[in-house]
Amino acid sequence: MTEGEWTACVDPRPMLEFLRGKVSDRKSSLFVCGVCRSQWHLLYSDCSRDNVEVVERFVDGQATKAESAAAAYGAECPTFGFDFAPCLMHREALLRGEIPTDVKKLIELGAFSEHDLWKDKPDLNFAVVAPLQAAADLAYRAGKVQPSEHERLPDLLSVLGGPAAPLLRCLLGPTPFRDVSVDLAWLSRIVTGLAQSIYDERAFNRLPILADALEDAGCADAEILSHCRQPGTMFSAAGWSIC
Repeated sequence: MTEGEWTACVDPRPMLEFLRGKVSDRKSSLFVCGVCRSQWHLLYSDCSRDNVEVVERFVDGQATKAESAAAAYGAECPTFGFDFAPCLMHREALLRGEIPTDVKKLIELGAFSEHDLWKDKPDLNFAVVAPLQAAADLAYRAGKVQPSEHERLPDLLSVLGGPAAPLLRCLLGPTPFRDVSVDLAWLSRIVTGLAQSIYDERAFNRLPILADALEDAGCADAEILSHCRQPGTMFSAAGWSIC
């Protein structure tokens, strides 16, 4: 893959293939977290969302291995799709007249109807179920070592759609081809403090302010400045090494 192909690519498959062995575990995990964030509405279970959030903290040293393991364990249930057979998974709760929160969400999303609660094999709406299961699977894999090399990742991304290719470029920039040079003189107290607060607070709408601070510190690198000022949605996992 050439730099021109990387810049223009809309299919993440060749990009992921090119990146094999070239991306750190941290950025690999953050990419998967970023894709999950872009499909947050499909994560019907809080367990899936919790795992993504814990992985984001873990790769930055803000969560323990025990927390990461517990979150991944909790994310297994939605990954295996047990909630799509509520009669088998939640029989006792249903007998008490209770519908678990995750099951209610699946009904609201149109995965199946409330009339299917007591069926061993509900009549699933697979057009709805497929992306829900793919999103749950992806959220579960977020904390695995080098998730960008998981064999199923391209297939999951294909089911989900979304901005995987732009996110790879946002996360890595031109770094698969050449280093981004950062002059230490640019890293003033204002720049580093602002960059850290943006990252910690996931306040990526403030990146243009960071660009202004970098310029004030002497940065004239067009790629870094344009990255900070580019329009569009910013993902919680996005950011070059300066952030």
